[in-house]
Amino acid sequence: MRALASTVVAHRHRGHFERRWNRPSRRALGIALLSAILATCGPPSETLVDSVEPIEDDDEDPISFLGTWTREFDVGPGNTHIATYVVASDRIHYTLTGDVGNADYIMIRHAFSRTDNRFVGHSKDGEYYVLFARDISDRNVTIYKQKVDGLTAALELAMPPNDTTENHGWNSYEKSQDASAPE
Repeated sequence: MRALASTVVAHRHRGHFERRWNRPSRRALGIALLSAILATCGPPSETLVDSVEPIEDDDEDPISFLGTWTREFDVGPGNTHIATYVVASDRIHYTLTGDVGNADYIMIRHAFSRTDNRFVGHSKDGEYYVLFARDISDRNVTIYKQKVDGLTAALELAMPPNDTTENHGWNSYEKSQDASAPE
């Protein structure tokens, strides 16, 4: 009876024995290894953004501060930063540029409440944010933003007091004149 493919065959080579896999075993091992690699690989998994469905909120409560809002501020001498919110009906794009810090991400809308001008959204990385807006006019808005531990925390967070310093507090933004309000 022939040896099975997985058996080790002893060969005499230069005065001593060495063990080698016979050819069928090497093929079987190669096929098994390739199968294991292919089994662990597959189509790319969906991103967190694709796997989180927005909450249906009241369409009669459109976001009350649509548009592009910008604020310049100094972080030490000679370190001017620019923070921008581009507020659309389904998302807010936040950018921060400057020498000390930079950021660029989109918060996809889950819900908006006109009662307290609360926007709840998440980034593609699954980070949740809640924004509150007050003192809204055609040219200015005051915004407070906080990163939270999930959707429930965002929905339950109370509107911060006007004098809070948490999360950089409330900040005033001016509407950009060169950009029209996004839809």
